[in-house]
Formats: sequence, structure tokens, C-alpha cells
Amino acid sequence: SLDAYYGDHIEFSLSCVYNKTGAGFSNLSISPIANEKLIIDRANSTDAVIELNASNNLENNFISMIKYSDNKRNTSPPLSALNKYLDIEANTSLKNSINSVKIRIYYTDEEINNASIDEDSLKIHYFNETSNQWQELNSTVNATGNYVEVLIVHLSTFGIFGEQKQSSTSS
Repeated sequence: SLDAYYGDHIEFSLSCVYNKTGAGFSNLSISPIANEKLIIDRANSTDAVIELNASNNLENNFISMIKYSDNKRNTSPPLSALNKYLDIEANTSLKNSINSVKIRIYYTDEEINNASIDEDSLKIHYFNETSNQWQELNSTVNATGNYVEVLIVHLSTFGIFGEQKQSSTSS
């Protein structure tokens, strides 16, 4: 039954759960132009695409994007995890000049089915360092394109969570 996977059990536990590397890139050098959209497409390595809009021209600033399949925080929202987490970091001058960041995180039907999550309920959360809690963001699901997208003004650690699929489908 589905109940077997509730609680702390992780169906796909990795041998390198605490390996800090994950998949992605560190210290990518970017030079945003003020108020122009800068697209960082790393869908191949991180399942994510970022559209960054900065308020200043910046030369050789640094951004990192690392994808994990396990929750590196000791807390979860009262929802089911898709086991997709993304750490996005940048140097201070870049962080301080962000007007907006659109983050698009891709997922597969297989990931949704494995986690038994209702696709329409998927939401991007960010980890609030102050409250030590995951906070839901006003994100949207594109079920056709298989991604969740959000527009925010800061970088953080992000995770995708959703509600468990109901066992009986009713229209």
C-alpha cells in the first residue's frame, strides 16, 4: 500500500546523501546588464532555468546552482516532497542588485508518479533561514511543459512539494 512510503522512509536513498556536491555548477561568472533579462539555462544538469534581472551593470559576478535529491534541511512542510531541491547562491553585489529572478524547475511524469504526488498541487518552497521553515511560494505548474515556475526577488534553497494523490479519483 502507499502508506509504506509515508514518514521518514526514502524509497530511493542515495549512498552519498551527505555528499555536498550534488549536480550543477559553482561560481559561474556572469555579467548582467541593468534591467536586461539574463537567462541561465542549466536544465541539463540542474533541471532548472533562471531568468535574472539586475538593477545594475555587473562585471564578472558569480552564481552557483546545485541540485540535490535529498532535503539538506532538518525540516519539511506538511506535504510530500518531490525530492528535487535547488541551492542558488551568488556573491553579495549580485544578490544586492536583483530586481527579480524567475526560476523554472523541470520534473518528469516518472518523478511525480514515484512520489505519488498530485501534479496540480506542486509548489516551489524556499527555505527561510530566519524561521528555519520551508515557505510556500506563489508558483505555477505547467503540466504540459512539466515544470513549476516562480518569480521572486531573492536567491535561496528551493524545494518542490505537493499533496499526495488521492487513491480513488473522482471527477
